[in-house]
Amino acid sequence: METDLYYPVKKYFTALGYDVKSEVRGCDVIAVRDGELVIAEMKLQFGLTLLRQALERQKLTPLVYVAVPRPRNISSKTHRQNEEIARRLGLGLLLVALDSPVPRAEAAVLPAGADGGVRPAPKPATRAGRKKAQILAEAAGRTGDYNTGGSANRMIYTVYREKAVKIACALSIAGQANAPELIRWFGCDKRANLIMRNNFRGWFEKADRGRYALSRKGLEFLRENRDNEVVAYYMRECENTDSNMRGDPPCV
Repeated sequence: METDLYYPVKKYFTALGYDVKSEVRGCDVIAVRDGELVIAEMKLQFGLTLLRQALERQKLTPLVYVAVPRPRNISSKTHRQNEEIARRLGLGLLLVALDSPVPRAEAAVLPAGADGGVRPAPKPATRAGRKKAQILAEAAGRTGDYNTGGSANRMIYTVYREKAVKIACALSIAGQANAPELIRWFGCDKRANLIMRNNFRGWFEKADRGRYALSRKGLEFLRENRDNEVVAYYMRECENTDSNMRGDPPCV
């Protein structure tokens, strides 16, 4: 599975000092260090689909890698040709040793510019520039790496979803509250009112004028995901909020 590639790839970039996140605005893996953006796309085979994705990512940053399982015969003609294709396209190539006792990733080819090459970074079009900024903002806004790169048909924890989860956790403690109270008591996002009014995933319902509580769906989500890393993180954070800072919770 493609997800098997993720942790070795993450470990590779983490060792280089990057902050690594997965599944960020369509990118399998992004790594950020001092404002420098690296993108890695993963597939179980080196092919046109992977290359198309990688070339699309080069509109955002010149530091783009493709990651595939390490071939059994590293000296085969096919593999040498794949390395040459990556070099000609200015892409990095990561080989993941899935058959190793400790799966690891190693760079067979570095992207142009990463090794001191002279290939200039492409000047992004306005749309690409905005998307790059969105990727960096999304990565910076996440509290952790709760997704697995290469996963499909699974819940992706975006910054917006994390904000909604924190509000849900806060309401599970407060019972009902308005947005200013959630912001003051629990440090919820300043857009808490918008998130609740838009009823993210059906989790919220109006309890009174300007006040919200958890809906049945919201309560079920927290109950069914109480062991989920994100839910547990925000539940601890809300429970540990100093009651003196919050004041007395509202009567419900």
